[in-house]
Amino acid sequence: MPRDCEPKPKVRPQAKPGLKYLQGAALILALFIFGLFYTYKHTEIIALGYEIESVKQNIATLQGENKRLELEIARLQTPERVEKIARTKLGMEEPEKILLAALPPEANPEPNRTGETSRVAAQDQEKGWKKTLFLAAHHFIGRAEASPR
Repeated sequence: MPRDCEPKPKVRPQAKPGLKYLQGAALILALFIFGLFYTYKHTEIIALGYEIESVKQNIATLQGENKRLELEIARLQTPERVEKIARTKLGMEEPEKILLAALPPEANPEPNRTGETSRVAAQDQEKGWKKTLFLAAHHFIGRAEASPR
């Protein structure tokens, strides 16, 4: 075979040697920037973790203070303390007597036809003062009010 018929090998153009270095430098620069970004974000996360712990401690302190104040409120509202202040600072005194005023009896729309009232009165006289006292108390329960002195 003649040499002229042989296919000639294709000659590839060789890349310029400076281009490979430029691509390598760009890759290294990209990795460096990615590393800086990762470090920055990691530092931010750590800082937020410290801030969260600080806020949690602040919450615990405020909850303790809240409990202390609630106990103080309960202590200040005790009836003994309120009575002491009423007597010393306001000059109040306990009443000597409590006067009761009787309200008028309820109107009975239907008169008693069987004479039940007179029969109850007769039984009261027979059974004595205990029954009378019981009926009187029963009559006035819920119908008395304290009157101002």
